Amino acid sequence: MDPIKVILPYGDPMGTMSFSDDSTYLTCSTIREPRFLVYDLAVPNQTPKLVMKSSRKLDISHDAEGITSVKFFPGNRLLCVTSVAANAFPIVVDSNIGVLDPNSGAPIQKIGLVSRLNKVGDKVHSCCVSPTSTSLCVLDRSGNILIVYFPQGFVNDEGRRPRVVKVAKVQGATKMSEAASICFSPEGHRLIIVDRKADVTIVDFAEADESKMTKSTPWE
Repeated sequence: MDPIKVILPYGDPMGTMSFSDDSTYLTCSTIREPRFLVYDLAVPNQTPKLVMKSSRKLDISHDAEGITSVKFFPGNRLLCVTSVAANAFPIVVDSNIGVLDPNSGAPIQKIGLVSRLNKVGDKVHSCCVSPTSTSLCVLDRSGNILIVYFPQGFVNDEGRRPRVVKVAKVQGATKMSEAASICFSPEGHRLIIVDRKADVTIVDFAEADESKMTKSTPWE
């Protein structure tokens, strides 16, 4: 197959990228200016179409890293955006991709904020979303592994406080390129973490008592 180029509408280099679960969309972020974008890849052998763009607060301090990850939820409408920047707490946004305005019938261009995850801090290196869509995992600069949980799902619990539980501690990192890798198993019952020292941590939720996982903790 011939390669298809994705040309960013900015002169800023790309910082992160990830695909949706069904490979229909590609999301990426830029380095100097904290922008994040979504491209539609659904039409084969055609130039990907830019369908969403937004930005986060710019932080020019020495230890700021800007946007560190942008990840899709199952279903592709929701995105989690993490950053290492002052007061740039992780957010869950509704891209409104494919949604039409009921009055005009035109596509909705503006993204909507679903939740701001202030409890986990503003130094988050990465996140991953559970296949169940009710929780996500975040990794901060200190190596703390936190589960952010919405019992009814992120959309149905809009406006409510999420529950945050620290489930593991791994090797921290001063920059995103050295941070641990995190992912859920396909059914969402296990969380796998591999840090830069090659230590593998597996958190198994399958037999966990849910009441213990959702009680208030010092992180709330």
